[in-house]
Amino acid sequence: MKWPLGKSRGFSISCHGTKISKESLYEYTNGRFLCDEKSQLARRYLKFDLTELCNEASRVTNGSTVQSIQKMEGGFSKALLMTMNDGKEIIAKLPCPNAGRAMYSTASEAAVLQYHAAGPVGAEYIIMEKAPGVQLFAVWDKVSASGRLKLIKSLTQLESQLATIHFPAYGNLYHRHSISKSSEQILLDPSIDPDGTPEDHADLRDAAMMLLPHLVEWPVVQEYGKPVLWHTDLHMGNIFVSETDHSQIVSIIDWQHTSISPHFVQARWPVFLRPPDDYAMGLQYPELPKNYETLDDDDKKAAKYEKKKADISKGYEVATYLNNQVTYEALWEIHEPTREFFRRIGGTWDDGLVPVQRCVKKICDHWSDLGFPNPCPVGMTSKDMESFRQRCEEYLEWIEVQDTAKKHLDTDDDGWISPEFDFDLKCRQNKEFLDLLIAHNGTEDEEVASKMRRMWPFPA
Repeated sequence: MKWPLGKSRGFSISCHGTKISKESLYEYTNGRFLCDEKSQLARRYLKFDLTELCNEASRVTNGSTVQSIQKMEGGFSKALLMTMNDGKEIIAKLPCPNAGRAMYSTASEAAVLQYHAAGPVGAEYIIMEKAPGVQLFAVWDKVSASGRLKLIKSLTQLESQLATIHFPAYGNLYHRHSISKSSEQILLDPSIDPDGTPEDHADLRDAAMMLLPHLVEWPVVQEYGKPVLWHTDLHMGNIFVSETDHSQIVSIIDWQHTSISPHFVQARWPVFLRPPDDYAMGLQYPELPKNYETLDDDDKKAAKYEKKKADISKGYEVATYLNNQVTYEALWEIHEPTREFFRRIGGTWDDGLVPVQRCVKKICDHWSDLGFPNPCPVGMTSKDMESFRQRCEEYLEWIEVQDTAKKHLDTDDDGWISPEFDFDLKCRQNKEFLDLLIAHNGTEDEEVASKMRRMWPFPA
């Protein structure tokens, strides 16, 4: 059904309750960036044919017409809540240029969701029903302790269902018709600035290739390496619960970038259930610190918060053990550096060499303890060891500075600042925090100050 041109102009467009122009619909307006803002905004700008998108919405709703469009945005996609004249609500999701290779990311998400629309919109898109219910973050504080445990139990049961689906191989899920049969090679983005020389990457590749034949035959990897589809970003914004019973999960959204990977690589704590640093697995239940009564009020409040967080994590651990035994074992039975090795080996161009080098070193150090009968195939000379030790120290120092900046500025790797915050204030705080760090590490030493500026993630 094609709309008459005049009819397509009759709907309102808004964002967070405020009317916006059509051009604002294409722009990224859900925050600012502390670094490289022009490029960050360009990577999230998406022009499309709004009239054709509305025509497609009308087609899939049997002739209903769009009455209003509410713009919602994530880091990689635009989501448009389209309300039809008969009260129906649908979501049109359009991936931004930074979401990944054209066609592939959308085609894979569509295969997972089992509903993909295509047409002359001028951009890739998926039209789907609006998820019923309310996002968990909006009601979490209203959910009782018993209600939270019920919800966690339901979540582990859903994960158990995913774990039982059989797939014959690793990769991404696609409809057969959506993938070209041609063998296509994609060049790396020229903007990528890799850590280390090409020779460093080649050396690490060679070491990894020597380890892999042994690791993939390791009985634990064989047992927990089954290909599974998993949602690896379970935060409260992606979980919808019943409006009348907040402990009942009714839908889970954002399956973009999901893949079929080894079970022990996929298994992880949901974001909102991650335990605190001193969390103890097993039969040891969380307790307040033994010196709790001697703490001041602020420290008592922090201790209670940490215990409450650990209690929720323990609930997930126990529920996973009871409802999803294979995932529990996949999560805890694998040597952690081995898990990280498989997770990180494909990301050295983005994350640098050191994370994978550390995994290789730890695997080699524990080679015989892990039960491998033959000598470790990777060896390191004393010169290699010294170079590695120095790079690790520099890397850990860099990570500490990066994490400090992001924590104090309430931001992420891209320097994203929520529209809830005063951006100019955050820019001033960015410079003030860097100055404080330099002062703490020795203002008199210009070499130290220069090093701190190089490690600081955002221009100041």
